[in-house]
Amino acid sequence: YQAPEMHTQLFYDARCADLFACGVAAYALATGSYPWSSTRPGGCVSFGYAQKHGIEAFLQRKKVSVSGVRKHVSCLLSVTYRQLLLTLLSLEP
Repeated sequence: YQAPEMHTQLFYDARCADLFACGVAAYALATGSYPWSSTRPGGCVSFGYAQKHGIEAFLQRKKVSVSGVRKHVSCLLSVTYRQLLLTLLSLEP
């Protein structure tokens, strides 16, 4: 997964971009699905929501299927894991 700044900035910190990618992988490992399909501007409604409202609001709104039941992602994660995702998926590198 590409960090959003890779699409909008000529120069960016590759280490921050790598941490963002680790955040996407950590999200996928915890939920069994990806958080969004693209970080390109206008490329994904889910990512657009995260940009507009923040990652924490995104985690509270996003639902995934667990044993056939749709649950909010924020309810599935420990406080510590949620904080890790908020740090890794920072939209302000």
